[in-house]
Amino acid sequence: MEKRVREIVLPAVIYVALLTAIVWFLLLQRTVVTVDFLGSPVEINLSILGVPLTSFITLYFCSIISERLLVGKMVKPLTEGFRRLAYASFIFFASDWGMMPGWAKPITGFLFYGIILSTLHKVLSQVVKEVNYIFEPILSSVYFLFIGFLGSYTWLEVYPFLEASIAGSPFVDVLMPFVRAGIVGPINNVIIASTALTAVVALTGVVKNHPNVYLRYVGRSLSNRLDQVTLLSFLLIYYAFFIRNFMFTLSGINTQYIVMGEWAIICLAFYFSYRSFQSYAEETLVTIDQTGTWKTHFQQINLNPDPKLELFSNLIEQFILHGDKEDLIIHLTLLLRNSDEGPLNITQIVSPIISYKDVPRPRLGFLWQADNIDRVNVTRRRKIINTVLSSIQLKPLNSQTEPKETEEEQALEVT
Repeated sequence: MEKRVREIVLPAVIYVALLTAIVWFLLLQRTVVTVDFLGSPVEINLSILGVPLTSFITLYFCSIISERLLVGKMVKPLTEGFRRLAYASFIFFASDWGMMPGWAKPITGFLFYGIILSTLHKVLSQVVKEVNYIFEPILSSVYFLFIGFLGSYTWLEVYPFLEASIAGSPFVDVLMPFVRAGIVGPINNVIIASTALTAVVALTGVVKNHPNVYLRYVGRSLSNRLDQVTLLSFLLIYYAFFIRNFMFTLSGINTQYIVMGEWAIICLAFYFSYRSFQSYAEETLVTIDQTGTWKTHFQQINLNPDPKLELFSNLIEQFILHGDKEDLIIHLTLLLRNSDEGPLNITQIVSPIISYKDVPRPRLGFLWQADNIDRVNVTRRRKIINTVLSSIQLKPLNSQTEPKETEEEQALEVT
């Protein structure tokens, strides 16, 4: 416990010290540094780094605290999200610097808000898939729709800077009509259409556990490759919107060759899809009958000190330490059956182990809570084993229990 306190206190002290220095020197007052550049003095205003550094160290500190203080399935995506958001926020706020090009702000904004959406998607996925697995693909579909809206908005913000740079080119009369006809409309439509298509494809995850083998294959193969689907759909739709029309009208290439190339690509796509489904069927649907080989039988005699008792002891230890009870129940039932115990008596003896359930860890909680729950579960398992062994007149396990264990267990079991 003291070690964990030190792991939290030290980053907190460093964070407060850095934040105080940044606020004092970069936010509350203007800090200018003179640098000799090529023989002439140049003044650099460091105050512009105040907001980016503040956001960076704050979000990075949140990632450290969440990693060391919290426990649960949501901790990893939350920690990684804070860390990636720390770097993205620094770039986003630093893009306000006057020396940065105008198109940097929309692009860094897309990166910043995209990471926020990605973090929310990963964290919420851990929650909804435990409630019902069909909620996860629905959440992914909504996520891609938001990404498409954000990408479309970013492109419309970036394009004026691209058009302004082309306007200063000596080939403006040639490039401008081409750019306006082939980039602005098509790319914006492609972004919207490709992300909308990916949102629809994400819904195939609803059938990834369907009894029908074809639906199950489609659901698993598509829902697990949404990033590749987004990129492929973008390229295919952009080809249909702009490149194909350009090749037919302006490139001078024989149209028959273009059509033949398209059909060749379609045939290859169907071929690889068939090979993928065939491989999936062989691995998951066909069970290979593997038989042993004939060989000379040699009788081997090993001298072991009571292997049944050793196995029983190992199964008890696994149950106490890790909660593995299936093998112990089977072994104990067979042992009682061979001892001529009646079915009713066997049921009464084994039922405490069968009905036992660990106190669950919280989905999102503190580390000390998880440690206490683990200790209480070990204590409860040990008591159950002692009760079972006492009922069959075996010597119970020696255990040293503290007086406070019962109170601690009762406190944690309250829901």
